[in-house]
This record gives sequence, structure tokens and C-alpha cells, in this order.
Amino acid sequence: MQTIVLIMQRTSVAQGLLALLRKEHDVELYHEDDYNHANAAIRAYRAHSVLIEVSENGECNADYCLSICDNIKKEMPNCKVLLMCPEKNKKCIGQVVAAKQSGRIDNFVFYDASLRYLSSMLLLE
Repeated sequence: MQTIVLIMQRTSVAQGLLALLRKEHDVELYHEDDYNHANAAIRAYRAHSVLIEVSENGECNADYCLSICDNIKKEMPNCKVLLMCPEKNKKCIGQVVAAKQSGRIDNFVFYDASLRYLSSMLLLE
């Protein structure tokens, strides 16, 4: 069984993904909205995949989220890391594309991605 952890503040997106994936797939899903607990949650649940939302405001910006990704890749190199970023923030997009190219993350999606697309990205191995 695959374990997926969602690190995000967008509760409605997290709830939608949880409902969709639990209904259609044999997966365990967990949602953590406190980014300070992200690494502990990912380790505790032995995540196979992680979706981290880059916040548009506050300290959970791309730099902060990429530091979480670096820790995940260091401690759990087989864990798939997917970032969700704002489609209109050019600086963030540049950082995320560079992170993908350098292997710091496995892939990224934009905020406006559908729940079905997000779920398919999380389930890809």
C-alpha cells in the first residue's frame, strides 16, 4: 500500500485529494498543515510520495519548502517529492524548475491543477 503525505495549508484541496484517492485507490493519506512538522510527519508515516504546497504568503515560501525537500531526499531518497506552486509567481517558478532540473524534487504542479491531475502525479512511481 502506498502512503502519501500532503503538506499544505489549502485545506479544501487536501480534503478533495484525500476523498478522491481514498475512494479510488488503495493508499494511506495524511495531511499536515504545520510546515514545522513536515519532516517528522513524512518520516513517521514512511511516505512514498509527498505533495508540498509552496505558500503564497508567510515563511513557507519556495526557499523554505525546498529545504524540506532537501531533508526528505537526504533521509528518504526513494520518497517522491512533488511541489505545488503558484502559476503567476515567476521567481517561484524559476526556483522550482531549477530544483527539478537538479534533482532536489521529482516534479511540480501549479495551484490550478485539477484534483485528478494531482492524484495522478502523486500515484506515478
